[in-house]
Parts: sequence; structure tokens; C-alpha cells
Amino acid sequence: MAKQEAWRLISGNKKSESKSTDGTQSKEGAQFQANENSDPKGNTKTKSKSSSAGGTAGTGASGFAVVADIAAGAAVVAATVVSGIGTAYVINKHVLNDDESLEQGERDARKSGRVGSYVGGGAGATAAIAMVCVTGEIGLGVTGVTTGLASIGAVVGGGATIGAGIALAVPALAACAVAGFGYGGYKLYQRYFG
Repeated sequence: MAKQEAWRLISGNKKSESKSTDGTQSKEGAQFQANENSDPKGNTKTKSKSSSAGGTAGTGASGFAVVADIAAGAAVVAATVVSGIGTAYVINKHVLNDDESLEQGERDARKSGRVGSYVGGGAGATAAIAMVCVTGEIGLGVTGVTTGLASIGAVVGGGATIGAGIALAVPALAACAVAGFGYGGYKLYQRYFG
């Protein structure tokens, strides 16, 4: 080998080394990187893809949990409100309905009962929601609702189904009780002070 060719080869290697240090990979470095990203069977590893897929799956699972919690809370609120306000509506429509043919005292007593039914239904619904929210795990998520209903049912020796029945009965009973109190109280007031 001639001296000039030897110097050319040496200077060429120095240039490739300087290019590697400047940030450009040499062929050996590129090969090492490719080997590092491959498993023994020759399959290319996809660390970034798998980690992003795992992140997406985690986000999806947590998103589903949030939706489930919102749905559980909304179901409890809707069921108790329908129980209380629905009972009040039935009382007002069929029991304490306004009838112009009745005397004014009876009409006023019925009006007092109608107002009482809505107050009682709303208060009963609020009480039922609070019972479910605080008797088990605090909150109106899926876990809070199921443990709350189970705790309410356990008071009478039942489970979550019995607890759900009690939670639905409370607003309805409150609407009836306060409607009766409003109607009866007004009648008593008329009798002794009217």
C-alpha cells in the first residue's frame, strides 16, 4: 500500500469519526441502535407505541370510570326526585285537587296541603340523596352508591336492594306526611282560630 493511500484512509476515518461526534451516526452506531431496538427473534420493539397505547387505554379506563360515576349519581338523584315530586303530583292531582264547588276554607286547606306535598317531596329527596351519599363510602360515584344502599339496607337486615327501596320510599312518604300536615294543620287552625 502506498503512503498516500494510507494517509487518505487514515484521514477518511478521522473525518467519519468527527462526523459521528457532530451528531451524525456512523454505520456501526446505526447498526448498534437497530440491534438495541430488536428482540432476539428479530422483531422490532415498539416502546413508544406500546407506551402510548397503554396511556390511551389508561385514559379510556379512567374516562369510563368517570362516566359510570356520573351515571350512578344521576340515577340516584333522578330516582329520588321522581319519587318525591311524583308522589306530590299524584296527591295534588287526585287527592287535594282544587275544586271550585267546595267552600273557601276547604279550598285553602287543600292548597296548603298541595304546597306541603311539594315541600315534603323535595325535602325527602334531599334526605334520601344525603343518606346514600354518607352512609357508605362518601360520594355519589358507583362505589358510594352501592355501599350507601347496602348500608341503608343493612339497618333492617337487608342488602342493597332493600336499601334502594328505602331510599325511594323516603321522598314519597315525606311528600304524603307534609301534605297531610299542611292540610290537617290548616283545618285545625280554621277550627280553633278561624
